[in-house]
Amino acid sequence: MRSYFGGLRISQKILISSLVFAAPILVLLYYTVVGFQHNMRFSRQELWGMRVVEPLQRLSELVSEHQLLIRLYIEGNKSVEGRINTDGTKIDEAFLVLLREGKQLEKPLQISENDLKAAQMGQYYYPRVYENWQELNRSWKEFDNTVQNDSRHETVLQPIRALIKRVGDTSNMVLDQDIATTYLVDVVLSTLPKTQERLSNFILYVQSLLFKGFRSKDDINKLAVYSAFLESDLERIRESMATVYGEEKNFYGGSPTLKKRIEPILTQYESSLIEFLVIGKLMTADPGYSIPLADFLGPAQRVVDAGSALRQVSMSELGILLNKRIGSFRTRGTVALSLTIGTLILAIIIALLISRGISRPLRSVVGIAGEIAAGNLQKARGSLEIARKQFRGADGATTRASNEILQLLQAVNTMTSSLDSLLTQVRKSGVQVSASSAEIAASARQLEATVAEQAASINQVSATSAEISATTRDFASRMMSVTGMATNAAELAGASMAGLSRINENMKTLLESTTHSSEKLNAINDKMGDISQVITTITKVANQINLLSLNAAIEAEKAGEYGIGFSVVAREIRRLADQTAVAAIEIEAMITETQASVRDGMDAVEMYTNQTKAGSEDIAHISFDLEKVIEHTRELQPHVEAVNEGIQVQSDSAVQISEAMSQLNDTARQTRDSLVEFKKVTQQLNEAVRDLQDEVARFTVSS
Repeated sequence: MRSYFGGLRISQKILISSLVFAAPILVLLYYTVVGFQHNMRFSRQELWGMRVVEPLQRLSELVSEHQLLIRLYIEGNKSVEGRINTDGTKIDEAFLVLLREGKQLEKPLQISENDLKAAQMGQYYYPRVYENWQELNRSWKEFDNTVQNDSRHETVLQPIRALIKRVGDTSNMVLDQDIATTYLVDVVLSTLPKTQERLSNFILYVQSLLFKGFRSKDDINKLAVYSAFLESDLERIRESMATVYGEEKNFYGGSPTLKKRIEPILTQYESSLIEFLVIGKLMTADPGYSIPLADFLGPAQRVVDAGSALRQVSMSELGILLNKRIGSFRTRGTVALSLTIGTLILAIIIALLISRGISRPLRSVVGIAGEIAAGNLQKARGSLEIARKQFRGADGATTRASNEILQLLQAVNTMTSSLDSLLTQVRKSGVQVSASSAEIAASARQLEATVAEQAASINQVSATSAEISATTRDFASRMMSVTGMATNAAELAGASMAGLSRINENMKTLLESTTHSSEKLNAINDKMGDISQVITTITKVANQINLLSLNAAIEAEKAGEYGIGFSVVAREIRRLADQTAVAAIEIEAMITETQASVRDGMDAVEMYTNQTKAGSEDIAHISFDLEKVIEHTRELQPHVEAVNEGIQVQSDSAVQISEAMSQLNDTARQTRDSLVEFKKVTQQLNEAVRDLQDEVARFTVSS
């Protein structure tokens, strides 16, 4: 890799460097564009969610209104049948819109049948909800009571509300990244649907109270709770819209129609809600207050319609803001891409100009270097002068981007001048070297003859020295053998002396052991006598017990049948006494035999002790004589070693003389070889000088 880049031209290297520096910019551009694309996909996902949420929320409002109208119909108001059929047609149209939009967007919004089953929401699949609605629309006249009506409508409303929440999650609407759209989504997706649901429940509850004709305390409390919730929802909508108005100017340029469209409808919704809440507060404050159902349903319907209009306008403005955000990201991506490409093109143009500004002067310098290599120094100096003028201005100042080139030209000019001087000096030095080389060759021939005579003399002295060294080496070898024999004799004698000492110590130890054993045997004999006395005593006691048991048996016989048990005991005691006497006699016999054995052992130990004493005395005499032999051997060894050392010194000296003469002979031979090499080098030097003069002759130098 290094050799490959070294072989590239400067323009190629500059281009590669530019591409290397452009690579991080391209990477950053890629991630920037990817970020913009991600943001656009995020916003498009919200727009897709709005396309599905719109018919779902419309269905939620219409189905709730349909539920209210059928409830009135069941309670006897048959005049609402036309409105029921109209709402049914509107609901069918909304379902058709939902089916069309859902088929297109069910995959990205994850509301397909498989996705809903995976989320345990399979019963909320929108075609199935539509089937439930169709069944309800066909059979609503068959409802007998409001409970059945509410239950059947709940099978449609519950899936619709669940789908609204599902689409809000999967379409990123609940995760919106800008404040204005976040609060607008909150109004459209959360607050208004909850308000409409509470309003629907409130209307149904008030309707049931009007039908019932009286209000309990719990009813009044529940009406108050409904009113409080609706007021809280209105305040939340107002606060959210105020935030939207304040932030939409910072939202990618804002929407000029946002406040103009939403504020009038919001004011209308607020006034209609307040009118409706006044009725609720009157019913709460006065338990006897009553209002005709038609007078109640008018304000209620106006609130529902105003809320629906507010939701539709808010949804429309949310779509406008999201489209503005997508357009802004698209514009930013296009601008970033255009600026990056423009910057890269400009960088490439500048790199080409720089490359051309460097390459053109370098080609001139390369041509001058070629003239120098060809040997035409005079022409090279002329070309250098022309090039220097070319890269200078009229006043002698350097032109732009040519400072380094001018320095290079000055360096080449200096090199040419130095090379001219060098070649001139080489010519002169070549002649001088040739003369000196001839003189050195003559001196080398004379020195070679002298070294040859010296080598012959050294060979004779070296032969004599070798004979002396061999004789001395043989004599030294024999003396070393004698020294070794004397040393071995001394070592053997010392070893024998040590062995006798150990034997003597062992004999003394053995003597002490036998003496100690004899003492122990005497002690055992004494103890055996004591044991014999104890056995004698035991025998006497056994005889005495035998007599006592006999007397006891006699007394038992006298006692008759009362002494039978005692007679048995006395008989057993006599039997034990007999056994004890027999055992004592046997022990006494064994002790007698043991005492005899101990006495025999004592005699044997005493005899062995006497023999050990005699052996120890003999070993002591032998040790004394052997010690004298060892002393004489040791006195002889130093004298033999002294003689051996002297002969060894003479042998070493003879070897050193022989080695010195050998080295001197080698030195003389090396000197002769060096002179031969020196003679060859001198010849080579002459040839090199001639070659150098020939090479110098190629150059045209100053005279």
